[in-house]
Amino acid sequence: MNTFAYRHKKSTDYFEGWYTRITDLKNDLNYAVIFGITNSKQDPHAFIQLYDGITLTNTYVRFDVSEFSYLNQTVSIGANSLSLKHLTLELGEIFIHTHFSNVSILKGKNNSAMGFLVHAPLQCFQEVNMMNGLFSGDITKNKMTRTISGKIYMEKTYGNKFPTKWIWLQCNHFPQDISLTFAYGKIPFLFWKLNGFMAILHVQEKEYRFTSYNLSKMKIDHYDTDKVKITLRKKTRKLTLDATLIQPVEIVGPTKKGIMNLLVLESINSTLTAEFTEKNNILFHEEGSKVGLEIMDQ
Repeated sequence: MNTFAYRHKKSTDYFEGWYTRITDLKNDLNYAVIFGITNSKQDPHAFIQLYDGITLTNTYVRFDVSEFSYLNQTVSIGANSLSLKHLTLELGEIFIHTHFSNVSILKGKNNSAMGFLVHAPLQCFQEVNMMNGLFSGDITKNKMTRTISGKIYMEKTYGNKFPTKWIWLQCNHFPQDISLTFAYGKIPFLFWKLNGFMAILHVQEKEYRFTSYNLSKMKIDHYDTDKVKITLRKKTRKLTLDATLIQPVEIVGPTKKGIMNLLVLESINSTLTAEFTEKNNILFHEEGSKVGLEIMDQ
């Protein structure tokens, strides 16, 4: 399954977005970039959001729907393009040109983060395109060009609205070779609202999953506007996540019928303590930095 591909599941009242993080600790660069399109009847348009985790600003740039295309596994919006191999961004005074390498993707038959739920009639779907990887290239800002390189993460969401309540967490900046993504949401499903969750953990070459669909268990030990603690279990394995929200910035997400008017508080400067045990033996206990974190309750 090509989880990056443009799904275009509905012709109206639907959104689709690709979320990419590029972080270069040496050059003090920390960006989240969102390529997206909404075909809501009320306000159809393509868009790019550029979230700068250093200046703590988010820029939302609108494009006509006609400027969006998906061809040869590449999303293009105006002069900007994104694929599993590169990111080209030309927004105002900022120009970013990068290429990706050493990419770590999900394992399994279809590479889907959602398992068989990808076929369920849900309002929102989330896929992980890259758990980790490297980027290199250059950035021009304020008429100054410099070489950049660092780590990358990529995922995508699509559907007709975000959940009413959710936690999202992502980190690939640990002392060890560890990358982690976690999502929890209260998801409408037919006549019910289900508490769906998934945690995907890569430790060197191994992948571990704690998800709703593989009979894992999740407990939210602490939940407030700036801190969460979560325990996940699957048989003899346990993953504990203790995250603190730091310097959140408002970005824009979809509400009902794919309308882009939901203000989402997201941080890409948060901190995380993660502990992974098996049969009560600690496999790692690590502090993560530059953590992506959202704690939302509409």
